[in-house]
Amino acid sequence: MSPAESAPALAYSEERHSKEKRMGTELTPANAQEEDFLRRPAVRLFMPDALKSILVDDWEKVTKEQKLAPVPSPTPVTQFLNEYEASEMAHRRPNSAEADILEEVVAGVKEYFNKSLGRILLYRFERQQFYEMHKAVEAGHGEHAGKTLADLYGCEHLLRLFGELENTAWVSARQC
Repeated sequence: MSPAESAPALAYSEERHSKEKRMGTELTPANAQEEDFLRRPAVRLFMPDALKSILVDDWEKVTKEQKLAPVPSPTPVTQFLNEYEASEMAHRRPNSAEADILEEVVAGVKEYFNKSLGRILLYRFERQQFYEMHKAVEAGHGEHAGKTLADLYGCEHLLRLFGELENTAWVSARQC
Protein backbone atom coordinates (compact mmCIF):
# COMPACT_ATOMS: atom_id res chain seq x y z
CA MET A 1 0.00 0.00 0.00
CA SER A 2 1.42 3.36 -0.95
CA PRO A 3 1.67 6.26 1.54
CA ALA A 4 -1.06 8.07 -0.39
CA GLU A 5 -3.43 5.11 0.04
CA SER A 6 -2.73 4.70 3.75
CA ALA A 7 -3.10 8.42 4.53
CA PRO A 8 -6.93 8.36 4.93
CA ALA A 9 -6.74 5.38 7.26
CA LEU A 10 -3.98 7.01 9.30
CA ALA A 11 -5.90 10.29 9.50
CA TYR A 12 -9.02 8.44 10.66
CA SER A 13 -7.03 6.55 13.26
CA GLU A 14 -5.41 9.73 14.62
CA GLU A 15 -8.76 11.55 14.58
CA ARG A 16 -10.45 8.73 16.49
CA HIS A 17 -7.60 8.55 19.02
CA SER A 18 -7.71 12.30 19.75
CA LYS A 19 -11.52 12.25 19.99
CA GLU A 20 -11.38 9.33 22.44
CA LYS A 21 -8.75 11.17 24.48
CA ARG A 22 -10.91 14.33 24.63
CA MET A 23 -13.99 12.35 25.67
CA GLY A 24 -12.11 10.25 28.21
CA THR A 25 -12.95 7.04 26.33
CA GLU A 26 -9.49 6.16 25.21
CA LEU A 27 -9.26 2.49 24.31
CA THR A 28 -7.77 0.65 27.28
CA PRO A 29 -7.40 -3.13 27.60
CA ALA A 30 -10.59 -3.27 29.69
CA ASN A 31 -12.51 -1.15 27.17
CA ALA A 32 -11.16 -3.27 24.32
CA GLN A 33 -12.48 -6.44 25.98
CA GLU A 34 -15.89 -4.88 26.47
CA GLU A 35 -15.94 -3.61 22.89
CA ASP A 36 -15.00 -7.07 21.59
CA PHE A 37 -17.72 -8.61 23.77
CA LEU A 38 -20.35 -6.25 22.40
CA ARG A 39 -19.27 -6.82 18.78
CA ARG A 40 -19.63 -10.61 18.97
CA PRO A 41 -22.42 -12.08 16.95
CA ALA A 42 -25.50 -12.63 19.07
CA VAL A 43 -28.11 -15.24 18.39
CA ARG A 44 -31.52 -14.11 19.50
CA LEU A 45 -34.38 -16.51 19.06
CA PHE A 46 -37.91 -15.28 19.44
CA MET A 47 -40.77 -17.62 20.20
CA PRO A 48 -44.25 -16.22 19.65
CA ASP A 49 -46.70 -16.33 22.55
CA ALA A 50 -48.93 -18.78 20.65
CA LEU A 51 -46.08 -21.33 20.59
CA LYS A 52 -45.27 -20.68 24.24
CA SER A 53 -48.91 -21.39 25.03
CA ILE A 54 -48.63 -24.73 23.22
CA LEU A 55 -45.57 -25.55 25.33
CA VAL A 56 -47.53 -24.81 28.51
CA ASP A 57 -50.42 -27.00 27.35
CA ASP A 58 -47.94 -29.77 26.50
CA TRP A 59 -46.34 -29.48 29.95
CA GLU A 60 -49.74 -29.72 31.64
CA LYS A 61 -50.77 -32.78 29.60
CA VAL A 62 -47.59 -34.64 30.41
CA THR A 63 -46.92 -33.61 33.99
CA LYS A 64 -50.42 -33.13 35.41
CA GLU A 65 -52.56 -35.45 33.29
CA GLN A 66 -49.73 -37.95 32.68
CA LYS A 67 -50.52 -38.29 28.99
CA LEU A 68 -47.84 -39.31 26.53
CA ALA A 69 -47.48 -38.11 22.97
CA PRO A 70 -47.82 -40.99 20.52
CA VAL A 71 -44.49 -42.46 19.43
CA PRO A 72 -44.00 -43.02 16.57
CA SER A 73 -45.64 -39.71 15.83
CA PRO A 74 -47.99 -39.22 12.87
CA THR A 75 -45.86 -36.17 11.98
CA PRO A 76 -42.30 -36.88 13.06
CA VAL A 77 -39.63 -34.19 13.38
CA THR A 78 -37.80 -35.44 10.28
CA GLN A 79 -40.92 -35.16 8.13
CA PHE A 80 -41.72 -31.68 9.46
CA LEU A 81 -38.17 -30.40 8.89
CA ASN A 82 -37.96 -31.98 5.42
CA GLU A 83 -41.23 -30.30 4.44
CA TYR A 84 -39.98 -26.99 5.82
CA GLU A 85 -36.72 -27.34 3.91
CA ALA A 86 -38.54 -28.15 0.66
CA SER A 87 -40.84 -25.15 1.15
CA GLU A 88 -37.94 -22.81 1.81
CA MET A 89 -35.79 -24.18 -1.03
CA ALA A 90 -38.44 -22.94 -3.45
CA HIS A 91 -37.34 -19.39 -2.51
CA ARG A 92 -33.61 -20.00 -2.94
CA ARG A 93 -31.39 -20.35 -5.97
CA PRO A 94 -30.22 -23.98 -6.35
CA ASN A 95 -26.61 -24.57 -5.25
CA SER A 96 -26.39 -21.08 -3.74
CA ALA A 97 -24.82 -20.31 -0.38
CA GLU A 98 -28.31 -19.65 1.01
CA ALA A 99 -29.50 -23.10 -0.10
CA ASP A 100 -26.40 -24.74 1.38
CA ILE A 101 -26.87 -22.91 4.68
CA LEU A 102 -30.52 -23.98 4.85
CA GLU A 103 -29.52 -27.63 4.31
CA GLU A 104 -26.85 -27.38 7.01
CA VAL A 105 -29.20 -25.75 9.51
CA VAL A 106 -31.91 -28.37 8.98
CA ALA A 107 -29.36 -31.19 9.27
CA GLY A 108 -27.97 -29.55 12.42
CA VAL A 109 -31.41 -29.23 14.01
CA LYS A 110 -32.08 -32.92 13.33
CA GLU A 111 -28.75 -33.92 14.82
CA TYR A 112 -29.17 -31.68 17.85
CA PHE A 113 -32.67 -33.04 18.36
CA ASN A 114 -31.40 -36.63 18.29
CA LYS A 115 -28.64 -35.84 20.79
CA SER A 116 -30.70 -33.72 23.16
CA LEU A 117 -34.02 -35.57 23.27
CA GLY A 118 -33.09 -37.93 26.10
CA ARG A 119 -30.99 -35.35 27.92
CA ILE A 120 -33.05 -32.15 28.08
CA LEU A 121 -36.37 -32.48 26.26
CA LEU A 122 -38.27 -35.10 28.23
CA TYR A 123 -40.35 -34.85 31.36
CA ARG A 124 -39.89 -37.54 34.01
CA PHE A 125 -43.12 -39.31 33.03
CA GLU A 126 -41.88 -39.70 29.42
CA ARG A 127 -38.56 -41.35 30.24
CA GLN A 128 -39.81 -44.95 30.25
CA GLN A 129 -41.36 -44.50 26.80
CA PHE A 130 -38.08 -42.98 25.61
CA TYR A 131 -36.00 -45.87 26.96
CA GLU A 132 -38.21 -48.37 25.17
CA MET A 133 -38.06 -46.44 21.88
CA HIS A 134 -34.32 -45.86 22.18
CA LYS A 135 -33.77 -49.57 22.84
CA ALA A 136 -35.84 -50.48 19.74
CA VAL A 137 -33.90 -48.02 17.57
CA GLU A 138 -30.53 -49.21 18.89
CA ALA A 139 -31.48 -52.88 18.32
CA GLY A 140 -31.38 -52.20 14.57
CA HIS A 141 -34.11 -54.63 13.59
CA GLY A 142 -37.88 -54.61 13.48
CA GLU A 143 -40.11 -51.73 12.49
CA HIS A 144 -37.69 -49.07 13.84
CA ALA A 145 -34.56 -50.40 12.12
CA GLY A 146 -32.51 -47.65 10.51
CA LYS A 147 -34.56 -44.86 12.08
CA THR A 148 -33.45 -42.02 14.31
CA LEU A 149 -35.32 -40.49 17.22
CA ALA A 150 -36.24 -37.58 14.94
CA ASP A 151 -37.97 -40.14 12.68
CA LEU A 152 -40.14 -41.25 15.61
CA TYR A 153 -40.81 -38.28 17.88
CA GLY A 154 -43.15 -35.45 16.94
CA CYS A 155 -43.25 -31.71 16.70
CA GLU A 156 -44.23 -31.19 20.35
CA HIS A 157 -40.72 -32.35 21.23
CA LEU A 158 -39.18 -30.17 18.51
CA LEU A 159 -41.04 -27.19 19.96
CA ARG A 160 -39.51 -28.00 23.35
CA LEU A 161 -36.09 -27.93 21.71
CA PHE A 162 -36.78 -24.47 20.28
CA GLY A 163 -37.97 -23.38 23.71
CA GLU A 164 -34.68 -24.56 25.21
CA LEU A 165 -32.74 -22.84 22.43
CA GLU A 166 -34.59 -19.58 23.08
CA ASN A 167 -33.46 -19.73 26.70
CA THR A 168 -29.85 -20.73 26.04
CA ALA A 169 -28.85 -19.29 22.66
CA TRP A 170 -28.32 -15.74 23.89
CA VAL A 171 -26.12 -16.89 26.77
CA SER A 172 -24.14 -19.29 24.58
CA ALA A 173 -23.52 -16.72 21.89
CA ARG A 174 -22.27 -14.24 24.46
CA GLN A 175 -19.86 -16.80 25.93
CA CYS A 176 -18.20 -17.62 22.60
